[in-house]
Amino acid sequence: MTTIEMIKNLAQSNSVVASADVLAVFAELEASKKSNAFLKEQLAKLANFNPDWDMLEACRESWREVAAALKEAEARLVAKDKHIAELEADELVLIDERDSAEDIIAEMYEAATGNRPQWSSCFRFSDAVEDVAQVRARLTTQVRLPAAKDTSQGWTIDPDYLSAIAEKVGHSEDGGSPSMETVEAVLLATGFTVGDETASVAPAEGQLVTAMGYQGGANS
Repeated sequence: MTTIEMIKNLAQSNSVVASADVLAVFAELEASKKSNAFLKEQLAKLANFNPDWDMLEACRESWREVAAALKEAEARLVAKDKHIAELEADELVLIDERDSAEDIIAEMYEAATGNRPQWSSCFRFSDAVEDVAQVRARLTTQVRLPAAKDTSQGWTIDPDYLSAIAEKVGHSEDGGSPSMETVEAVLLATGFTVGDETASVAPAEGQLVTAMGYQGGANS
């Protein structure tokens, strides 16, 4: 029983209340007052603690957006990595195809000219193909050579024509100009036709020089 309840009971029974009891009541009331003040202060502090829930929710939403954007960026990065890998694979295929084409054209060029091509910015595949085409055109051009008027000497081609060609082919320090027999043999082996028409020396000269070069003949 508290002091206040005890005094209240004494007052109801018309009993005398001691002064010490009265002082005790005042002390208890004072303590209760202080306790109430403390509790009131704490309640006020709790009342003032009002976090901004809207801001907190906005932060959460922003974080969700950032997370979604990050996931999307990662997906795009994976797609780009895959695309880069595909491009690198395609590049390797193109490099292989280019190397194969280079080897084929180089072999063709060497077969046509006797020399390996020297690739550079000034001499490309198209230049090599053009050179080969020119050589082929020279070798395949139909030229009718004059027939010998008198075949009793064993000539199929007019000997005067053979002599003129031999002089124009060139002179070798070791062996001199090619013999007329050599000139005739090379011309016939190259596929030139012999006819009745009188042919000029000039049209066949370039072809003869080329043909004799392949046969290991005289220098041009």
